Amino acid sequence: MSDFLAEWQEMLATGRKYKKELDKLKQELASLKDNPRMVQAIQKRKKIRRNLQEKINHSILRIQLKQDLIKGIGPIIENVIENGAEEHLAGLRRDLKVEISELESLKLRLNTLDDPYRKERKRLRRAVREISSQLDEHRLLEMQWLTMDRAHLNWALGQVELVHYNGKDLIRQYVLRFPGEDVSDLLPSKTTVPEIGIGKSYRKKKHKPRKTSLLPQETVPEPDSEDSWSFRIILKKDDLGKLLPTDKEEFKKELQAALVGTDCGGLNAGVAYDKLVLVSEMSKVERSRMKQVHYRDALAGWKSCRAGIKYRLFLLIDEDERCIRFLPKHRRRSFSSH
Repeated sequence: MSDFLAEWQEMLATGRKYKKELDKLKQELASLKDNPRMVQAIQKRKKIRRNLQEKINHSILRIQLKQDLIKGIGPIIENVIENGAEEHLAGLRRDLKVEISELESLKLRLNTLDDPYRKERKRLRRAVREISSQLDEHRLLEMQWLTMDRAHLNWALGQVELVHYNGKDLIRQYVLRFPGEDVSDLLPSKTTVPEIGIGKSYRKKKHKPRKTSLLPQETVPEPDSEDSWSFRIILKKDDLGKLLPTDKEEFKKELQAALVGTDCGGLNAGVAYDKLVLVSEMSKVERSRMKQVHYRDALAGWKSCRAGIKYRLFLLIDEDERCIRFLPKHRRRSFSSH
């Protein structure tokens, strides 16, 4: 059991590290506009933009004057045979081209002027998404570790102050992973009500049922069926999909081979497997509450979940056949046309 404690403390330390970094990033993002360095950078950028805009306005004015001058005296000079007249007109036209070129250069500088606030905000938001994803995956690993076998489960239920997961949630997850195992000894027994003294009257206090309770007091949720789920990879919406092995290592090999040449070649096959297994171990009600695609006709009715930082899995769940067909997509292209 000491080994369990050491491993769990290491996992807790990792989770606290992710949480601390996430809180720090969120605080930086919330106070970004009040950061003295950022305030100074924003003011400097505003000053540069103002100067550039003034130069552009003056340049436009000079160009208009030269254009009017050339338009007005050009025909007169061209009809006068006099030394230097044509050269003067040509010089005006050259000056006009230079002014136009400088104007385009000023506009380009204005349009491509670095925006330190937006750049830093984008960096922080991306960092928050990455750390949040890592924290979610770490919590999934914690739950899997606590319910990997009966010894881990018994240890977790005895560490109320150390394990931050609800005991009923742990039992429910364990039953979903190992549906054939009896865990009735882990459930709380009925409590006896002490006898009330004669002559005293008591009013029974009514308690509202807890909405967050996931298990009845003395019952364990039965799995939908003891049949295992199957996973099929599909690369097009109307494809029936290729059946993948249920063994994790074989699954990873075949999934990686199927994704070669697609925009999901970088998808972590192990993460995808863990996500699919997690969905299959949910109850039917939990699966029905998963995020659903509503706003695209092509994938209407499909479920959606993240698979790492850069990828998303669209799920078509067949409860009768106990089959999950999944369509992996890069997050930047997740809601484009399929």
